Amino acid sequence: MQQITASIPQKWVYFLLIVLSFILYGNSINNDYCLDDNFVVTANPYVQKGFAGLHDITANPYAKIGNSTLDFRPYVLITFAIEQQFFTNNPHVSHFINILFYACCLIGVYRVLTKIFQLNQVHELLPFLITVLFAIHPIHTEVVNSLKNRDELMMMLFGLLFLLCTYSFFTGEWKKINGVLSIVFLISCLLSKITGIVYVGIFLMMFVYFRFYKSSKWNYAFVVLCLLVMVKYIIMVLADVKRVTIPFENPMQGNKDMLVNLATSLKILFYHLKMLVIPSPLLFYYGYNMFPLNKLSDPLAIVSLIIHTVALVYGVVRFFKRDILGFIILSYFASIFLYSNFPIPYTGMFAERTLFLSSLWFIAAIVIIPWRLFQKFKIDIQAARFKYGITFFLLIIFAFYSMATIRRNFLWKNNLVLMEHDIKYLKKSVLANYMYANNLRYQSSKSEDTAYAIQLANKAVMYYNHTNSIYSTYPETYYRLASTYRYNLNDFDKAEQNLKHALLLDSLYFTASFELAKLYLDKGDYKKGYEYFAKTHAINPKDSLTFFYYSQMADAVGDMNGSYRINMEFMKLYPKMQYAYMNLGKYYSKMRKDDTAVIYFEKAIDHGANSPQLLNQMAIYFDQKNDKQKADHYRSLMKPH
Repeated sequence: MQQITASIPQKWVYFLLIVLSFILYGNSINNDYCLDDNFVVTANPYVQKGFAGLHDITANPYAKIGNSTLDFRPYVLITFAIEQQFFTNNPHVSHFINILFYACCLIGVYRVLTKIFQLNQVHELLPFLITVLFAIHPIHTEVVNSLKNRDELMMMLFGLLFLLCTYSFFTGEWKKINGVLSIVFLISCLLSKITGIVYVGIFLMMFVYFRFYKSSKWNYAFVVLCLLVMVKYIIMVLADVKRVTIPFENPMQGNKDMLVNLATSLKILFYHLKMLVIPSPLLFYYGYNMFPLNKLSDPLAIVSLIIHTVALVYGVVRFFKRDILGFIILSYFASIFLYSNFPIPYTGMFAERTLFLSSLWFIAAIVIIPWRLFQKFKIDIQAARFKYGITFFLLIIFAFYSMATIRRNFLWKNNLVLMEHDIKYLKKSVLANYMYANNLRYQSSKSEDTAYAIQLANKAVMYYNHTNSIYSTYPETYYRLASTYRYNLNDFDKAEQNLKHALLLDSLYFTASFELAKLYLDKGDYKKGYEYFAKTHAINPKDSLTFFYYSQMADAVGDMNGSYRINMEFMKLYPKMQYAYMNLGKYYSKMRKDDTAVIYFEKAIDHGANSPQLLNQMAIYFDQKNDKQKADHYRSLMKPH
């Protein structure tokens, strides 16, 4: 092909990439918070403090979800804290900033393709074409639209800057400055997300591919320093990480048959390739049982094994022959390794965000391979029949991917819009149906339109039941279903049935036991209420709210000794709470020991009890005792202040 000699000014390339970012994702600015955004913004106590929370952000894990403690990702939380300081829970500003980060990533991609991979020497337009195809790929919509996934954007940006600076360091360009910047960007990449270690893998391949080991002994020292930084960070972070995996997130977690795990991983890796070529349907969650466990004899697993083995061997051979295509192929494998599910299963089995970096190398390979074939067979693509054909094909891809991206952005408006659209493709996904049901129930609770609220609640029931039909041994689903029946549909009988089923699956399920006991209390069945509060107390003998109701139930069924014992235990554990004193006061009143009852009532008032009825009774009591000072004191407490 005739070489194009007129260069495109880089500032215009950067400008076009920024404009393209806003054309593709500008409509996402109108979106609200969605999916897990609450973990990093609205429900994050440190982010909500703005600047005042920065110290806590740098001293605590990224998030604590139930019994799970995630890794250390302060950088992304710092950006949200800064936004919170100036804009206060404004998702539109956050979406705008996400687009800016995406634009910066595109510029970083273009610089890496030109400076490190030097694809502009193959053809001047090649890096720009690959960057544009990367930019428009719909698989990235999750990363850009989900504010929680800003960590992926920041990790890529700092990772690419790390690669660029290390390349400059190795080639002797501003060696000291680039050496320092490389370490800064590596640390920043890891502090954005721990999976940034993949960029260290690409960095090591770059060191070998360009034979920088022959240049200077300082290059070895620099490599060792980078590895020490990475290892130190991993050790520091993993010491505090505690990831509790839900049984149906990934069935490979508990499966001991490694051949089955390998076969399942191979099918998921094939799905990676499928989504990189045909990114449809895009879904908010995958997980079990979207990818059932498979044997190695499965035809698709065999096809995937052949494709990936051939590609890996070819990549290794071409890499050591210093063919840039080999470097690109191995970069793809490095990028998918952490998400390959083998030997370590990945949470959720598959997620679109896991293809963010690997899609770059896939696109680069898909562009370069046909180019090589044209050159090998001496096909003149400047000839009209090829030139217009290739142009038409690229325009079709551009139009299809761009339209798919823009349409997908609209669906990320909020949880309900996204889930309502995707759920029809997720009939096999346990967690997707469970999440959708949870959101329907939440929206039902918020709605002021009674008819609409009931409609949403009934729909939630349908999806909870569907979740149970796929995976019937998870007690949390039955608990949520019971809560929907009770609080949204006022159906106590079905709530009771599902709470009992949850406890049948897990007899130590504290919340279900408490809710069942409270349900009997509200129904007026004090005998069963007392029985289940006793069981709830046995599960968690230090819960103050259980103590409160447990003592009331003892009193309601006439177990005075039990009531006394429970309240004495309650008082010892929580001496600054009013309730045990109130209950003991009532106990002694029933025993006709008014003087002792008053002692406990006084303590209850000292700890916050301010019922007008109680205060009036205390005033009357002290009137009868001719203690005017105390009587006047309790009357004064009844007056509004």
